[in-house]
Amino acid sequence: MNDYIAHTKNGLLFQADSEENLVSQMSQLYRRPDIRKQLSRHAKEFACKQFDREQQQRKLLTVLGYPQSILSGKSPVDLE
Repeated sequence: MNDYIAHTKNGLLFQADSEENLVSQMSQLYRRPDIRKQLSRHAKEFACKQFDREQQQRKLLTVLGYPQSILSGKSPVDLE
């Protein structure tokens, strides 16, 4: 999870075995709309960079073993 969520940057992490810690994090979100907005904005920016469609297609084609020539930036639909 730490690969995707940076505590207080794009999300809030809590101790898995601690209800009190979870309640504390959720209470902070409830009381602080400014933090909610900041976390939301940063999470969206991260997701847009990390998971854009073309990048994910290239990763998938690479994993599936397609030759580099296919990875020209064209959509797999365009390659048919």
